[in-house]
Amino acid sequence: MDRKKLAVVFAVVAVALASIIVLLVTGEAEPVRTFEDPGGDAVLEEGDKPPTDTTLADIRSAEVRSEGDEIVFAAKLGGDVPNEVAEGSFGLRWEVYEGGDSTFLITANLDVGPNASIIGEQNGYGASTLDEQLPGGLEIEGDTIEIRLNPSEVPDFPEEFGWLLQTSLDGDQGDPQSARAEDRAPDQGFGEYPAG
Repeated sequence: MDRKKLAVVFAVVAVALASIIVLLVTGEAEPVRTFEDPGGDAVLEEGDKPPTDTTLADIRSAEVRSEGDEIVFAAKLGGDVPNEVAEGSFGLRWEVYEGGDSTFLITANLDVGPNASIIGEQNGYGASTLDEQLPGGLEIEGDTIEIRLNPSEVPDFPEEFGWLLQTSLDGDQGDPQSARAEDRAPDQGFGEYPAG
């Protein structure tokens, strides 16, 4: 075998070995399923003083993924996320399901400035960015909201779960009869973490 062919064989073997070592050291990336949601499908409820612009309530995509030790709950919306909604309110929530039961709520809202929280519906656990106890954080950039959560710091947080994202945009926070715009993703069924 000539030297050029031998060099090529050694280079291919070296690249293959390096790839195997990287996968063994870092582990294989967990699959992520992003649910794309059609634009303009936010539903406007009947009521007084509806929101004049429903694009904020319109989910464009949603996913729950793993990044290092954190679980990231991410939503891309129909418009940029403001720091507050004048006269109204905006919130989104991921409902976490185990065996058909809702066990945790992971929420973000703009009622008192951007904030995030987690509520254990079965175990009474609660923490938020307002009291600086949330084991993670909230990131807003343009039209995207991400809540990062360190599940090892949340009692009874599941390793596997179903999830559903819902938004709610209220046109007049002070009026209980005001109309809300709402959307959900996935449109039917539930997302799964980790994605299968």
